[in-house]
This record gives sequence, C-alpha cells and structure tokens, in this order.
Amino acid sequence: MVSVRQLVETQKGHAQDGGRFLGTLIWWSLNDNRIDWKELQELVQDKSFDEEHMPKAVRPTGAFRRAWRELAGKLQQEGLLLRQIRDSEIGILLGLVEETKDSVNESLDYELDVTFGFDKKTGLLTKSGTEDHPVFDKLRAAYAHHLALTTQDIRSMVTSFARLRGVSLRESGGVYFIPRDFQKSLDALGEVLHSFGSNSLYQLPLYESPSSKSVLTQVAKLSLDEEIRRVKEELEKFLAEGKESKTRDSTLKRRLDTFEKLRSRVRTFAGLLSFQSDSLTDQLQEMTEQVRKSLGLEACPAPTPEKLQEESTEKDPESSDEWTSGGLGVPTISLSPRARSLASPKSPPPQEADNWKPLDEGVGF
Repeated sequence: MVSVRQLVETQKGHAQDGGRFLGTLIWWSLNDNRIDWKELQELVQDKSFDEEHMPKAVRPTGAFRRAWRELAGKLQQEGLLLRQIRDSEIGILLGLVEETKDSVNESLDYELDVTFGFDKKTGLLTKSGTEDHPVFDKLRAAYAHHLALTTQDIRSMVTSFARLRGVSLRESGGVYFIPRDFQKSLDALGEVLHSFGSNSLYQLPLYESPSSKSVLTQVAKLSLDEEIRRVKEELEKFLAEGKESKTRDSTLKRRLDTFEKLRSRVRTFAGLLSFQSDSLTDQLQEMTEQVRKSLGLEACPAPTPEKLQEESTEKDPESSDEWTSGGLGVPTISLSPRARSLASPKSPPPQEADNWKPLDEGVGF
C-alpha cells in the first residue's frame, strides 16, 4: 500500500526535478457542522469562494423531514417506530408506534402511542394528548437543529466544487484532482471549511512527470467522456418526452449553460495535460446544435481548430507552486487501478483498501 506520505515524497522529487505544478489532489473529512445559511453566505463572500456552490437554504418543511427521518432511525433501536401517516399541502402527520414481540405466539403487536403534527404554513409542531412526551421533545430539538445547514449540506457544497472543477480518481468519488487554474478557489474553500465545525480539507500538490501526466490524462478523458455521455442520455430522454411549455424552454436553456461549462472544463484539462479533445468537443457541439434547433435559435458556428488551440493555450497559474498542508493529519489513501501510476516507479504499487487510516504526523513542504 502506498500512503499519502510516500506520494508526497514522490511529488517533492518531481518538483525538485523541475516538474510543472499541475494541480492538487484533494479529499476531506466533515463533522459537527451547523451554520445558518446567511452566515455561510457571508463567509463564502468574505473568503472569495464561488457562490455557485452554495447549498440551498433549508426550508422548514425540509428541516422537519430531515428531523423525523433521522429520529426514526434512532428510535427503531428502542423498539419504537415513527411512521408517516399523512403528507399533504396542509402538513405532515406522524404516528409513534410501539412494537412488542410475542415469542409465545410468534407474532408482533403494534400499538399507536401518540401522533405528531407539522403545519407547513406556520412551521409549528403539535402532538396529540396533553401530557409531555420525551419523543416529542427529541423531535422538536432535531427540527430546530435542521433549520440550519448541517454536515450533509456542507458536503454537497464541497462535492459540487470538486465535481464542477475537477475529476474523480475513484469511481466511488471521494478523491478528486483539481487543476491548478482553480487553486485560488480551492484555497478559499479550505478557509471556509476551517471556519466552523470539525472539518479538514486535505491537499496533495501534483507535479508533472511521465507517470502522473499519463494517469491524469486517462482519468480526465474517462471522467469527462462519462459526464458528457450521461448529459447526452438525459437530453435525449427529455426531448423524447416532447413536452411544449415555458418550463421546457427554460430547461433547455439551462442545458446550453451546462454544455458551455463542460466545454470550458474540457479546454482546461486538454490545455493542462496536452491531449486531443476533438471527440469530446464534437459531442458537446452536436448537443448544443440540437438544443438550439429545439429552441428555434440559429445554429452557432463550431469553433475552428485555431480557436480551440487559442483557448487551450496554458496560462501561468495565479498561485505559487509552493504548498503546505498546515500540519493536518494525513490518512493512508486507497487509489483506483487507473490512478496507481501516480506513484513513483520506485515505490511499491498501492493496494486496494476499503478504509483510510490516519497517520500520526502532519505533512508539509
């Protein structure tokens, strides 16, 4: 198994040999997060992070759904079942059911103990009966907790950035390569995450070598091709439905924006890693023309080879090639087979593992 520490040493060697800074390998640990949406927005603006990755504000109904489903999982261990009875425009009604096992008759008995209600208009919680109930107190506490953004919202923000700015090195996600063009945004994300909760954003800078460039090129091509294929399938399915409405047109216009963002990512990776991207850009151009035709718009001319070459010309990164980890703990990492050549040929090949194990010592240049 190759640990991150071994990869760090390998990359330090590539840097000392004059290898170009290509970008950063990232992964993260997010815990104990609760922050108001407005507070997070102000923090994102203060740190100059991209606001497009901001999670949506949690609405009361969404907060209640999160709360009762989370509580239901905990209560089940106590033999209590929290079940939804009704979910209408007016509100949500839950029933707390006590489950009793009858070993003699080999059966289960169920008894409705109390009901809890949530008013979607006012956001108020109610219960049946007049006596206090400990589960109702837990439900109210969970609801109050989920009215703010929690770890699942922060995770969606980080994942949004990683997916829209980088490519995954593992089919299951969790480890991403972020091109150097977005290093400033990555650093801003790190500052945001370290401002609340118990969060760590691990960064491993990658420098050019035959092995690292080869694997990153392969990963980038596979990832971008898969993403374009998925978008193409969704477009074909949507157009096949043949719906005519303002909603349809607005959806198609958003598709055009999606295509342009994908085209920009293709240009970034093709320029950074010096690979031919004609097949990828051709697919995006074809979908663009298809959508424009559906919207009754004029076809836009395909970019010329000269234009593509100009757009793919590399720019010097705004950030320095120097990097430190800030003394963060570094885990051992499991890489997919397609990412294994990131390790130096002198290092033993990494083995697949299901878990990462933290090391005791921080890492930095």
